[in-house]
Amino acid sequence: MCSVIGNEAMRFQFLLDDNRLTKREKEQYKQLVCVDTSGTESFRMPDSVLMGSLKVLSMLLEKHYGQKVIVLIDEYDVPLAKANEQHYYDKMVLLIRNMFEQVLKTNDSLYFAVLTGYLRVSKESIFTGLNNPTIFSITDEDCDSCFGFTDEEVRNMLSYYDLSDKYDTIKEWYDGYRFGDADVYCPWDVVNYVSQKPRSKLRGIKLAA
Repeated sequence: MCSVIGNEAMRFQFLLDDNRLTKREKEQYKQLVCVDTSGTESFRMPDSVLMGSLKVLSMLLEKHYGQKVIVLIDEYDVPLAKANEQHYYDKMVLLIRNMFEQVLKTNDSLYFAVLTGYLRVSKESIFTGLNNPTIFSITDEDCDSCFGFTDEEVRNMLSYYDLSDKYDTIKEWYDGYRFGDADVYCPWDVVNYVSQKPRSKLRGIKLAA
């Protein structure tokens, strides 16, 4: 968990040069990127800092950009699944519950947040402190087209990169996901396929490592 938070915080090292941040606020940021010097070179922070890390980071980013922050947490349930396998589930539940309460409830810098996960974790475990979160499953239609590329989006992408002749191949291999009332394509697979084609326009596509 410290590694995930630390690596994310490292993306915002420009905060240390921001004159709008006070010395104390910069020290708060430094706590998020503190590295163990004993030889492991891993991020380390006490639980109290870890639990407030996302709230602190969103507060600093709001001060830097002058607008509320959107928090995106992908696969929020992975730490819980791993903790269950390693028999420290209750401790992880307490940690994540406190972290979520700070960043998602008592956070004046928050605009809104989106969490994704595979497991339907009981509201009584980690969401106790939140005010009525809205939960969408893969059968709900409200956000069904947001979980992948729609057919129209795929056609437009292929047309833009002069790859319309590859539509049938793309559809055969990467279509087939169903959310609510929408059939969608796997975004990573489509972008990866298109990026492999030797076309001049592909300079605009970048894949994260």
